Amino acid sequence: MNDYEIKVAEFYNKLADRYNQNFKAGDHGTEELQAKKYSLLTELGDIDYSTILEVGSGVGLFYKHLEEQLYSFRYTGIDVSERAIRVASEHLPTIDFRKETILSDKFNEEFDFVLADGLFNLNYGIDMIQYRNKVLIKMLKIAQKAVAVNFNSIMTKNKDDKNTVYFDPGETLNYCLSLNPKAVLRHEYLQDQFTVYLYK
Repeated sequence: MNDYEIKVAEFYNKLADRYNQNFKAGDHGTEELQAKKYSLLTELGDIDYSTILEVGSGVGLFYKHLEEQLYSFRYTGIDVSERAIRVASEHLPTIDFRKETILSDKFNEEFDFVLADGLFNLNYGIDMIQYRNKVLIKMLKIAQKAVAVNFNSIMTKNKDDKNTVYFDPGETLNYCLSLNPKAVLRHEYLQDQFTVYLYK
């Protein structure tokens, strides 16, 4: 892991220790917001009967959302937080959760869909545009059908610039289009959030 991912792991380790599998362990704000963002990830297309990788799987909350929405799927969740993975595995022992970074050269498995929520939220003083770009390239490489990612938007009122990273939706979409012309931006559902879909 790089220095940024180590700091992210420390942040979510503390939340996992404190909240276990409560929605607060994912730093989602409210359960309603969490559910909305999860729904946006699954609306990129027909993901039933597919293989799904969640990058930043935390304590396993998105898996439970998928279980309620889909008939059948094969899921893998990866996260840099060892304790979040431990909590997820304790509650869902038959599910494939792993302590792993997607940027690892050893991680080259292929999945139909690669999804992520909250992956680029924390401000720890690095160039987040550059980090985002590296991660999106890797996600698109291993996805066979599509990628979906949620971001905090610069349109947010009352920003917490000290702790939180906000992205320009136009710049983000333009970068995604440079990777693949089949890209979609959704910014209609919340003022402070947007979702990007990249299709293969």
